[in-house]
Amino acid sequence: MSKLWANDWGDVSMTAEKKLTRAEFFNWFIKKSMEKAVEVGDELIKKASTLGLEVNEGVVLCGLEDVSSTPKKIFYRNNTYFLWAWNHSFALTYSICPHDRFPLMLRREYQEFFCPLCQKSWSWENTAWQEIGNIPVEVIDSKVLLSSEAQSLLAQ
Repeated sequence: MSKLWANDWGDVSMTAEKKLTRAEFFNWFIKKSMEKAVEVGDELIKKASTLGLEVNEGVVLCGLEDVSSTPKKIFYRNNTYFLWAWNHSFALTYSICPHDRFPLMLRREYQEFFCPLCQKSWSWENTAWQEIGNIPVEVIDSKVLLSSEAQSLLAQ
């Protein structure tokens, strides 16, 4: 099983034979993260409705960190799924445009990012990432693993 890892956003090694540049890693990680966030978000919201669980504004929780302290709710905001990612010392928040699911990358350096499709500005202040804390995302074999909470919900 190949394990994707980054060393302070320098060269990334997927396998012993394959090296990715920083740009290639960003492109690959954003694409895979967005695909998984859409898939997971759709499934979790569908499951939540079936189970009669509350669907709140916020974010879809994806990651390996135990989030048992988080209320047992599915997080959702303005028809947009959010994936919180933490890799070593650098934090990113990703979002998906609800119109065509175009990936937007919101970084700490950019306080605001305007989506021409939504005709709306997104900022990391309104993605509620402060409510979640640092949830690491580990990518193994091109799959973003779910938090234990999300796994438990999908298993019901």
